[in-house]
Amino acid sequence: MKKCLIFISLLLTLFACENNDGSDKVKLDYGSLIDDGITYISKDELDIKMLDEDSFILAIYPGADSLCGCWTVFRENLNRYVQEEERIIYGVDAFSLMGEESYGITLADDRPNLALIEKGKLKHQWLYDTKNTQQFYTSYFYLSEHFEKYTIAPKAIYIDEDTLDSFITNSYTFAIAYTWHSCSDCKYCFPNVVLPFFTKEDEAKKIYIIDLEVDGLLLVDGVKDNKNENYVAFLNEYGLTSESNETFGYETGFVPTFQYYKDGELFDACVYFNDKVEQIDGVYKITRSYYTNERIAQLPFLTNSSIENKVLLDKTISEDELNITPESVSFKKEAASIYHDPLLNLFLSTYLL
Repeated sequence: MKKCLIFISLLLTLFACENNDGSDKVKLDYGSLIDDGITYISKDELDIKMLDEDSFILAIYPGADSLCGCWTVFRENLNRYVQEEERIIYGVDAFSLMGEESYGITLADDRPNLALIEKGKLKHQWLYDTKNTQQFYTSYFYLSEHFEKYTIAPKAIYIDEDTLDSFITNSYTFAIAYTWHSCSDCKYCFPNVVLPFFTKEDEAKKIYIIDLEVDGLLLVDGVKDNKNENYVAFLNEYGLTSESNETFGYETGFVPTFQYYKDGELFDACVYFNDKVEQIDGVYKITRSYYTNERIAQLPFLTNSSIENKVLLDKTISEDELNITPESVSFKKEAASIYHDPLLNLFLSTYLL
């Protein structure tokens, strides 16, 4: 009886999905121009993505040593879809989920499953079977049609330095964000400002992202070193530092930084957070900020802006807005966002709409 109820439940899910009118689509968070196939993740990495309330495509495959022919064909089609459609598809071993928190995902040791995760929760899933789902597991055409029916394409797209160079060389007009994947400011910025912007603005253009926390840039033999020669050279080459660009660069270069290129030339920039707060004569003030009187006069996106707090340098900050320890003083992210969210939203609206 229990097996029967499970089977009926799966059929109802499939029936509901096949009649999707578009209102139940999952808006994917991120895409990629650099991935050439499935991104395989561990159970721990999946847990983090669920905890972070990410929205993404997840393929659950039947074990690394499985001889399942249906997975072999499906994997090839998923890899092709990643390459052709700027998507990120994550893959996780079904065996790593068995006996653990599986988030409602149906598991099988002999066939794959495809799941759509929305804000850290299972939204749709399709376990391979020969009667109901075989078509999109074996046909690239039906797979593409399936994703078209149940997902909304991401607007935040990862690229690498070679792609950025090609954009500039070919005089493209585009917006780009520089991040580290472990950066707490970046982790706050994207889920709280950038992704909600795209949710609200369906017609917005894409923004491209470069994760600098990779070997050859920020990492040296897997260890962060923001003073290594390659990383400093990158920041200078792309105008993130004051030394390389007095107008748009900021000190030694910070993330997250957003830039807008017009016809291949750096035209505008926006830095999120990264203010310095110090106590002076018993009062806490911002003593270093991207947003100075001198700079805002040179930032096109702030021209004629009615934003109240455009100049942040020398602004007095209350103790309630700060994390204060004997060793340091820093902005609480929720407090800093009151000043920075309007600035970044204006930047995004100016160049992506």
